[in-house]
Amino acid sequence: MLAWISAALVGTSFSAERHQETRILAMGDSITDGDGKHDSYRRHLWHLLKDAGYKVEFLGSRHLNGYYNAQPPNPDFDMDHEGHSGWTTRNFLSELSGSNEGRGRLGDWLSTHTPDIVLLHIGTNDILTCEDTAGIVARIKKMADVTHTMIPSSTILISTLIPLGNARSLGFDDKYCGGREGLNTAVNELNDGLEAVLAKVEQVRIVGANRRIDPTSDLYDGIHPNASGERKIAEAWFVALNALLTHASTR
Repeated sequence: MLAWISAALVGTSFSAERHQETRILAMGDSITDGDGKHDSYRRHLWHLLKDAGYKVEFLGSRHLNGYYNAQPPNPDFDMDHEGHSGWTTRNFLSELSGSNEGRGRLGDWLSTHTPDIVLLHIGTNDILTCEDTAGIVARIKKMADVTHTMIPSSTILISTLIPLGNARSLGFDDKYCGGREGLNTAVNELNDGLEAVLAKVEQVRIVGANRRIDPTSDLYDGIHPNASGERKIAEAWFVALNALLTHASTR
């Protein structure tokens, strides 16, 4: 996998060295957000990058975790982020359904923080609300397009969705989305779409976090990662970031 990522980075315009600060914006839903009992993958990733000698700054308007703005269990990392629990791709793109809860601020965040690299894991809530997977992929591509229009030098790393656990235990029936065989069928379709569509977009890299997660042991509620799941997601991001930053430093 590392060789594939490194080969794909040829032509990337972002450049950095380990002694230079790299600005990273992590965006997504509750898997990025975490809560008062779960740090999210962001803590593990920050430590992996620091231990590898990279100077990084995490960006974002949020500094705490979850719906209730709770302190994470281990606040020993740069906690800035744009994880928003419950959000869908429509919310990030201002396609609001219902009350406006400060959603659709992608352009504001990008203009305020101007990241070198964007990390994006989004789509789980879309799946749980029966959205068409092709439409989800199209909106994720639009998010990438907006990012590159506003910050042409940026690189966006898009994670495949991690698998879901037992849907019925979460209050979902695997077949409740009108003829869909199962929620993980939709997750797999979405991931295939990301590989087919987004991997062809300049300065976009697909990170296969889904391949690392065992839904029976790495999720605490069938959706969200527990401590082992957070570490595995962080490791997937780190492999991609290390390849990107190492490649850029040798240019």
